[in-house]
Amino acid sequence: MAPELSMEITEQQQFLKAGKIDEVALNDFKRETMFHRQAQSAVMRGIELLIKHNIPTHRPEDYFAEMFKSDEHMQKVRHSLLQRKTALEQTEKIRRIRQEKKLAKEKRVAAVQEKHKQKRELNENIKKFRKGLRNDLDFLETDGGKKNKKQDGGNSEKKKNLTRSQHKRKGKDAKYGFGGKKRGMKENTKESTFGGSGKASKEKMQNMD
Repeated sequence: MAPELSMEITEQQQFLKAGKIDEVALNDFKRETMFHRQAQSAVMRGIELLIKHNIPTHRPEDYFAEMFKSDEHMQKVRHSLLQRKTALEQTEKIRRIRQEKKLAKEKRVAAVQEKHKQKRELNENIKKFRKGLRNDLDFLETDGGKKNKKQDGGNSEKKKNLTRSQHKRKGKDAKYGFGGKKRGMKENTKESTFGGSGKASKEKMQNMD
């Protein structure tokens, strides 16, 4: 037997006889716990030193991706995806603008058609009124096919009292306008006769004499 092994056996026998047993050395759970705490303390100390020297202690987000593809390749993929997204957004924007223009054009066309329709209906009503097919002038007080109730309510009684000739006169005034006062407009005056003021007229009369 080797001298070292013989010495170790002798020491263990002496410990057993004296009742001195190293509980930690003989207890596996306590021994593993001590190893764990020692490793944890070393890790915490190491992290403090790494942070102190500005050395990264966390894995990057693409750490596992780097295991399959290089960062350069992933940047190309990212750039391609961004280009595709931008192209889709641009296409959607153009489509939306075209749709808005189309709707605006349809509204303009509808407004023009409605205006022509109202004008055509007005002309037809005027023709009917001239031919005596209708006696009222309600169509002259309409706005887009709807009566102006505020004005129509106050004038309804007056319309009933108007004669047919008065209705006809009112229709012509509404279409062609009211000419105003004409009596005495073509009468000669002193100024129009002599072409100037009174003084100039006297001089002209003296020259004629």
